Amino acid sequence: GELFRDSPISGIMLRENDTERPALWISQAELKKSYVRKMLKHIFEADEVLKVVHDCPMVSDVLNHKLGLLLNNVFDTAIAWELLDDSEKPRKPSVSQVLAKYGKMKGSLPEKTRLEAKKEKTKPAQRAETALFDLMGMGSGPAPSENRDDKEVMLLELQGLLVASIAMSKLLKEKSKTFNKLCQEGLRKFRQWPGQHVDSLSLGQKVFFSFVDHKLVCHLRPNSKELKAVVETVNDEQLAEDASAAGELKLLL
Repeated sequence: GELFRDSPISGIMLRENDTERPALWISQAELKKSYVRKMLKHIFEADEVLKVVHDCPMVSDVLNHKLGLLLNNVFDTAIAWELLDDSEKPRKPSVSQVLAKYGKMKGSLPEKTRLEAKKEKTKPAQRAETALFDLMGMGSGPAPSENRDDKEVMLLELQGLLVASIAMSKLLKEKSKTFNKLCQEGLRKFRQWPGQHVDSLSLGQKVFFSFVDHKLVCHLRPNSKELKAVVETVNDEQLAEDASAAGELKLLL
């Protein structure tokens, strides 16, 4: 789904390039544990670990402001898509588009998930995954629940994005320097902004906004206190501008 700075993080799923190794699901409750945060900090901030993500500006912003993590060294499949797109005005793709073209995952992802999930339930990898969670003291992992389908979709997406990143990296070639530069810029783009960046919103989305340090900040779910503060700030700025303009008129007269 869409990620915003004030979005709640229900959990984080990590997957290695080696698909024989189990994935790791970290729940919202586990994210509060200090040793789990320390482990994630080592992974997300490490220069030697390449993280495959889709739309790194939004991911970086949320990780930074929710968990205090500075995401580093990424392969952004959304940025790679735009560099490889030959159209005049390439648009930011969805994860499904990337998977369909570069991840060897044709058709509807949820439908594919349901078919493969039935086969995966009996595989040893599922038992190994549970054992890994127990060993790390992080609960039972993605045990069957009402959200099981969501986790299976996430797992397939991660597998597909890993495959897509390999295929896309081979096609980038001469554009690799530009790609790396854009990924670095993307990591900083939203997280250094004083609030929710307008580029993180969908086209046509209507929201309240204000200016902080002359930078436009969006308010997705403003409460009455926040709205009142915004209005008061705008009124104060307007009064200051009016007073300044009146002073200039007196000088001219």
